[in-house]
Amino acid sequence: MHWGLIPSWARNASIGSKLINAQCESASDKPTFRSAFRHRRCVIPASGFYEWKKEAQRKQPYYIERADGEPLLLAGLWEIWRDPDSTAPLESCSILTTQANQAMSTLHNRIPAVLEPEQCDAWLDLSCEDAEQLRATVQPAPEGFLEVLLRQPAREQLTTRRSGPGEGSRAVTRRRPVWPGGMIRTKPPSGLEPETCALRKRRSTD
Repeated sequence: MHWGLIPSWARNASIGSKLINAQCESASDKPTFRSAFRHRRCVIPASGFYEWKKEAQRKQPYYIERADGEPLLLAGLWEIWRDPDSTAPLESCSILTTQANQAMSTLHNRIPAVLEPEQCDAWLDLSCEDAEQLRATVQPAPEGFLEVLLRQPAREQLTTRRSGPGEGSRAVTRRRPVWPGGMIRTKPPSGLEPETCALRKRRSTD
């Protein structure tokens, strides 16, 4: 399963890199996601997701997971694309996003749409085509549901490169953190780089 939805009408697969996420509020109306929203909804399990926040001279990664340590169940859409030069179909997906709750809004105004286990059947029920009803299933995560972990750099690395071409250039040395490293728990100080492991989906009969 390719992360980054590729619409069936796309000329090539490169568009998928721009469609890793879809806003839940508008996906049912967008030509890119409309068909998948009606016929190809899915649930994407994830251990958590990353958001990067600019602090001082570097971007600090924060890792968000469920406070109880259980896997996240993210609402998603999937699609089938066929390469004109190949007979093999390519399945791809996007993760739906929704408004962040109060705690997460200090990182970003949007986060992945998280489902409770009892909501999954309703989300995957393809007999339901009522967009308002489906959107009501996908609500911001309750306060206290998610926990933020501060990702610490394992070490710092010095890199040296020339400031420009020619003999007049000078060597420039920069210090940068090397990831990944340890994690420490922290208070929330944006959503999204999921570590997905499996995909639950239902296929439309159309």
